[in-house]
Amino acid sequence: MMASNDETIAKLERALIEAHRARPTPLLRPGWTEQVMQDIRHAAPQAESEDGVECLIWRTAGIAATIVLIATVSWAVWSWTSPNEGMGLLIEELEVTPLVFD
Repeated sequence: MMASNDETIAKLERALIEAHRARPTPLLRPGWTEQVMQDIRHAAPQAESEDGVECLIWRTAGIAATIVLIATVSWAVWSWTSPNEGMGLLIEELEVTPLVFD
């Protein structure tokens, strides 16, 4: 039964290869592909801001996000290596005031 399936698959593959080879090639003029690419480029929307303000905004946002990420990771590593010392320094900075004035 397995040999029959293999023969059927081989026969189908040969038929598909022959059908592909028998297909006629399209007749295109010499500069057709270049003309299509030029049409696509002209149809594409042009950049709205040529002065680069939008690019500058995105670049600044990326740099700011990177700085925040570095600061967050640094703080996390620092706080995990010495958790008691960091909390002690924070508590020393806080002033304890009574909630009810005398």
